[in-house]
Amino acid sequence: MMLTGNNPQLIILRQQFSEVRVLKREFTQTGFFSDLQVSPNIPRLQKRDRVTITDMSLKSSLLKYGAGFVLFVDDGVIGCLEGFTYGEEWPNPLVHFQLSYLMESPRGSGKHKSSNERDEGFGLKDLTHDLKD
Repeated sequence: MMLTGNNPQLIILRQQFSEVRVLKREFTQTGFFSDLQVSPNIPRLQKRDRVTITDMSLKSSLLKYGAGFVLFVDDGVIGCLEGFTYGEEWPNPLVHFQLSYLMESPRGSGKHKSSNERDEGFGLKDLTHDLKD
């Protein structure tokens, strides 16, 4: 769901994800970090600065405040997926959950709400900035 969309950068990231291998997963009390490795022959993003995709939200009856995710892309390659709660212990097992996109509403307010549709201007801002930056 993090890589859904027609943005050409997302298409490349989906190609990477189809060949990704989990090197290691570290659980913390409030989430996890999954270090990922992509096959060297898969296309890379032209943008070499760090890109983060942060617009995913998780709701569960097991979590009062829900959870979020960050996908880190460094040097054009998917490298790490982080899952985190907002100060609560990560449920094990995590069952019966719902994923949605986050959007800023109103724009520029810093306030977020869940949505079934992605706001690419918010959620993919790192990907949509000029590649020459």
